[in-house]
Amino acid sequence: MPDEILKVAVIDLGTNSLHLQIFKVSEGQFEIIEDFKEIIRLGDDIFTTGKILKHSLDNMINILNEIKKICDSKGVSHIRFISTAPLREAENSQEVSEILFKAIGIKPEIISGEREAEFAFLAATTSFDLDDSSVLITDVGGGSAEFIIANRGKIAYKESTELGCNKLRHMFLKHDPPQANEINKLKKYIMDFIKERPFNRKIEHIISLGGTLNNVANVQYKNSSQRSSRVRYVDRKFLKKFIRIILEKTVAERAKIPGLDPKRADVVIPATILIDSLMDICGKSGSYTLSGGLRVGILIDTLNSMGIKLSFQENQYSLRLSRIFDICKKYKGEIAHLKHVRNLSMIIFDQLKNHFHLTDNQRDILEAAALLHDIGNYISYSQHHKHSYYLIKNSDLIGYSDEEIELIANVARYHRKSQPKKSHENFMKLTEAQKDTVKKMSAILRIADALDRSHDQRVKYVKVSISKDSIKLTLSGRKDFSLERAGVLKKKDLFESVFLVEVEV
Repeated sequence: MPDEILKVAVIDLGTNSLHLQIFKVSEGQFEIIEDFKEIIRLGDDIFTTGKILKHSLDNMINILNEIKKICDSKGVSHIRFISTAPLREAENSQEVSEILFKAIGIKPEIISGEREAEFAFLAATTSFDLDDSSVLITDVGGGSAEFIIANRGKIAYKESTELGCNKLRHMFLKHDPPQANEINKLKKYIMDFIKERPFNRKIEHIISLGGTLNNVANVQYKNSSQRSSRVRYVDRKFLKKFIRIILEKTVAERAKIPGLDPKRADVVIPATILIDSLMDICGKSGSYTLSGGLRVGILIDTLNSMGIKLSFQENQYSLRLSRIFDICKKYKGEIAHLKHVRNLSMIIFDQLKNHFHLTDNQRDILEAAALLHDIGNYISYSQHHKHSYYLIKNSDLIGYSDEEIELIANVARYHRKSQPKKSHENFMKLTEAQKDTVKKMSAILRIADALDRSHDQRVKYVKVSISKDSIKLTLSGRKDFSLERAGVLKKKDLFESVFLVEVEV
């Protein structure tokens, strides 16, 4: 991929909203540098009159002119303007398209429901490793809902349906708050519809796109550090409780729920009932949400059409490791050192695993922490282990649970300086099992980091010899190991205390 920085804008005209995202693309990765959205509710026109009315068209033109100004101010070089259900369904869609083109100089690309489903799949590939599982991807918009089943990284089924949350609202919810018979009819309609689709308990995960379901995740995570993460897990217990609450409230009362966008208060009932029904059919205790889904898929499609592939598409690493390398690059990490410390950590871990009954999950935690342990240098070398903890906690680590991210951050936190203490809040909030993992993995990481103290990868391999009361590390490679040996002797104290052995080099 070229080293130049590209700024690409994606404009998404949907039934509920008009959304702009501007992406900065460089060195095989992307980041969102502008996120602008206006709720326009074209569905209220289309589902009652069949057309987009003049006041809505005038509003769109005003918003699009503002979007153009934003793009110009950000130095955008490529703009992709996509419309989904509203211009697929409106009787006057061609007329509207021409008026928009004359007004702002950009004609919307009206995509089919199947194409929309493909974009949703592309978006999911940026944040989930789909190669080893069967997943159901949903994109619930205002006018339509797309369903994709991906088996082992390939699309096995895709369909665009009329289960859009605003459309369902107009079809079934005539009273405010809705009456019991209206809710029952809505639930039966949804369940009858999805029972005819190949959704079953063989599906391992559900991934939900769409603004309304992401807004529901905002409610669950309103007081969490994960509130701004692109990927969040919505627990079905929370969802069912949330549904019970909103069914008893008017739209105005729902609009006051902390974390819920007031402009989505009227469509949240159909959206949540739909995803709960899917969890029921697939036997799942929750689903993942992915923010910015469709627009990210459009970005990838746009870049690929320009001959540009993102790093995760190059298959050099697994998806979650490729994301970790993206974070390392973002914070100017010394990649050669980080990769070598990772390699040494894995070599040591694999030789200790059976004797000390270590687990594969602990290995994954150690690997991620080894790659990220020095990113705190981006803020300051002094106390950089503490800065690494903060940056890891606030980075979007794809493919790791909240618990795993906390463990990774803690292991990186203790790669140098102080051992875990009772005065450390980040450590004391862990369970005893989690504390054990942090101490053991930090101990290994401290040794591995010391073995590349010169930052020139002179230690190529470590042989670990285990006896009853001691562990002997035999180093091989090139040059003189005196600096590395001294580093290990200085940082071996945690290892000796948690594994109850003496370390020799």
